Formats: sequence, structure tokens, C-alpha cells
Amino acid sequence: MMKVTHVAEDEQGVTLKIEGQIGGEWVDVLQKECKLCLEKKAQLILDFSGVSYIDASGIRALKKMDQNRVTLMGASLFLSGLLKEAKL
Repeated sequence: MMKVTHVAEDEQGVTLKIEGQIGGEWVDVLQKECKLCLEKKAQLILDFSGVSYIDASGIRALKKMDQNRVTLMGASLFLSGLLKEAKL
């Protein structure tokens, strides 16, 4: 299960706090939410401090996002290692 919360928004961008596990059907939910935000704003910050797990499909989805417009923050050391290996 995954929870997405809008925690901040200004004229430049939006910050989403992601909690739980990113995998399976939740990858589509995250992609749709990110796409909606990026259609309206120039920048997107994803706060991963509440993420406990991400599967391969979640990593692939993050890799497809525009890295010039999406910033990841707050990931645990374990998640940071996974994402670094995936070259995010």
C-alpha cells in the first residue's frame, strides 16, 4: 500500500510525500499523480522519507521521469542505494 500527500505547492512546483511501498498497482498510481503535477507545475519534489520498499517496476517508472524536473529527497540509505544502482 502507498499513500501520496500533497505537502507543499507554489508557482514553481509541488512537493509530494510518498509513504509505504511502491510496487505493483501502486506504481501506476504514482506515475499518474506525478504526471498530473508536472502538467501543472515546472518542478516536482518527491519526499521518499516514508517509503519502505520499491520494486523493479517502481524504479523503472522513476527512471522514465524527467530528471531535470523531478527531485527525489529523503530516501533511506537502502532506497538510495537501489536508486543509485539504477542511475537515478
